[in-house]
Amino acid sequence: MVDGLADRLPLWKPGGELDQFRSLMKPLQVEAIRSSDAEVVEPENTQDDPDATELFRATVQQLQEDFGRNEPELAQGLDIGWDVLSEFRVREHPDLTLGVQVPSGGFGGVLRCGVPVRVDPGRRIVFVKDPQHDLPRADRGGRAVATLFNGDRRRVAQAWRAAWDLAEGGRTAAPLELAQQRDRRQQEEIRAELEAIQARTGENHRPAGKAGLRDRTPSGERPSGGGVGTKKANASEPRVLVNPDALKIVDPKGRVVGSPIRRDPQPRNGGGLVEPRGWSQPPQNRVPVRDYSDLDRENVGFELARMVLSSDREDIVDLRTQRGVGADAMDKMEQFYELKVSAGDEPTSITLTNAELQRARSTPDFFLVVVSRVEGADARPIVRIIPRPLDQLEQSVRGTMVLSGVREAGSVVYDLAPWDEPMTGDCEDDSAAASD
Repeated sequence: MVDGLADRLPLWKPGGELDQFRSLMKPLQVEAIRSSDAEVVEPENTQDDPDATELFRATVQQLQEDFGRNEPELAQGLDIGWDVLSEFRVREHPDLTLGVQVPSGGFGGVLRCGVPVRVDPGRRIVFVKDPQHDLPRADRGGRAVATLFNGDRRRVAQAWRAAWDLAEGGRTAAPLELAQQRDRRQQEEIRAELEAIQARTGENHRPAGKAGLRDRTPSGERPSGGGVGTKKANASEPRVLVNPDALKIVDPKGRVVGSPIRRDPQPRNGGGLVEPRGWSQPPQNRVPVRDYSDLDRENVGFELARMVLSSDREDIVDLRTQRGVGADAMDKMEQFYELKVSAGDEPTSITLTNAELQRARSTPDFFLVVVSRVEGADARPIVRIIPRPLDQLEQSVRGTMVLSGVREAGSVVYDLAPWDEPMTGDCEDDSAAASD
């Protein structure tokens, strides 16, 4: 582009990469002409070059492998992502011309200039005058591709030529996925699964016409301690479980807030001994008697999870009595669900047995379902569905596998409230995409 404008504009050629001299541009009153200031003229007057496209994509793979192994900073400097660059097509444009928006200063306006190669990320097209001659060259094809990078563009252009030679020689690049690419891919897959859960759950509840199901995909910690609808235990009242039949599934659109700060108990008397009194009352049991078993708690949690997952009881198969399966439930699509039920607030971590861990590792459609706040006649239970828990949660081994970060995981959360409670629905929406 510089050569095409040199006869019509006073251009500065610093003799090296411009990044080295950017601090001089303002004192010298030099204005930059960026690649984004230019557009291909008549882009429709082109034709695809399948052979050049195949070789271009093979070169991209070689370049990715080279940078991934030897220069990871350059590999991460590609603005559009390697997967996107690998989808570009090469189109031959014999009269390749750019319309360049020139800055003000007596030369403002649009000027036309001929170029050998132009990379158009918006169209995902590489326009080339002569694909066989121009595309392999470092100072043409390489420089054009280098405009997509943040980093040493001179190094990118030089590496492009070497990568082209390897691709043209028939060498196959080894598949190489950078950690950044892997994380991005996993986040996209998790986000897609969350959307699928919401769509599927909503579809399952439409025929019933009663539940008033709404959902959200928060990422963050929910309130703990003294939550909505919870009561302080009274020693005279038995501890009971919530009745699932008295609940409806709602999304209050409330704001997700952090947990209260936990403070270590302060020692009395500066931590010293307390002088005994000459009298005292015998100890009394101030904790109410629990009027349910662990199995009762689990059964209530299972019923709440089934309410959320499907309005039809037959869609969810109870696997809890089947030893060695590694999951508590399975739906008609053969997706597996592992259930963890807490009487009080949501746990921050859960444990998996060996069978559950094997199921999570071997089955892509494995979901962790955490049901909490099931104790109390007027409780407000929460059902959290976490896809791909092994990819999202922090793992540690303490005899069994412990997964931490339950509240922060990308998940779909459903609140359950009494039928006679009015729907609010106008509160601030704290929805967020799956953990990025």
